[in-house]
Amino acid sequence: MLKLRMFILLGIVAGIWGTVLADDVSDAHNDVGAIQELVREAYLRELGREADAGGLAHFTEMMQEEDRDAEWLSDALRNSEEGQRIIQARRQARRQAIAGFFAPHAHLAISLLLAIAVGVIISQVYKHTHRGMNFELSFMSTLVLLAPIVTLVMLYIRGDLVLSLGLIGSLSIIRFRTPIKDSRDMVFLFWTIAVGLGAGTYNWTVVIVSSLIMVPVVFVLYFVRYGRSNFADFVLVCVGSGTYPADQIQGILDADKHDVVVRSHEVDGDTWETVFELRGSGSGRHLIETLVSQLQSISCINKVSLLAPKLDLPV
Repeated sequence: MLKLRMFILLGIVAGIWGTVLADDVSDAHNDVGAIQELVREAYLRELGREADAGGLAHFTEMMQEEDRDAEWLSDALRNSEEGQRIIQARRQARRQAIAGFFAPHAHLAISLLLAIAVGVIISQVYKHTHRGMNFELSFMSTLVLLAPIVTLVMLYIRGDLVLSLGLIGSLSIIRFRTPIKDSRDMVFLFWTIAVGLGAGTYNWTVVIVSSLIMVPVVFVLYFVRYGRSNFADFVLVCVGSGTYPADQIQGILDADKHDVVVRSHEVDGDTWETVFELRGSGSGRHLIETLVSQLQSISCINKVSLLAPKLDLPV
């Protein structure tokens, strides 16, 4: 009876031990399977292919024995020789895709940027070489914006006759009423339009070379005051009372050797007014210092006025 009980107890112990060993083996198989699945997913994600037998066994053993995680596995695959080649290939593909997108349209951007740049240069040349009192800041903005707008119109047309007629028809409804007070402003407008036409037809070299020539020419004309006359016409008005001193006035005018013409002579009772037209120096300073001061010294002259009735702007 005792022996029977011993055999039963040994059988129970053996059964329990076998169950524990089976569970351990099952858990070990499950851990290895999970690790191998992680390795396969990492290969697909990082290298874009299925894991080979050697790599699967190597990384499974590394993760199992050294307790590595999925992040280490991704870094290891990414930093491998094959991973670096794939990364470089992907970067090259992205660069080619970007270049493929922008390459067909690069000439458009170059034309617009060139037109804007030259328009800015033209506006600055206009600002630093302008004389007169009709300077407007809005005209500088016009010079900058007009060139790319003309470029855009030329890019639209590109030899299409029908489209060009349509654009002309649409632009004809716009009525421009801004007066151009200075012919020099018109020159800058034509210069800007020419730049826009050249940039819009891809004649970039012509635009750049012509601008490099035009800029110094404009500055040279500005500094030498080209077109300014050494003489200018003035109007001399003498107002006085009493006896008209014709001999004294004529003597002063003849002494300065001015080309003098009497335009009008009015008498109102004891008061008289005489208007002369004469030619003097361009600035009129000599007339003020000599002629006007001498005329004022005559006792019967009450007022002397010197006018420069020129409607054109200074150059």
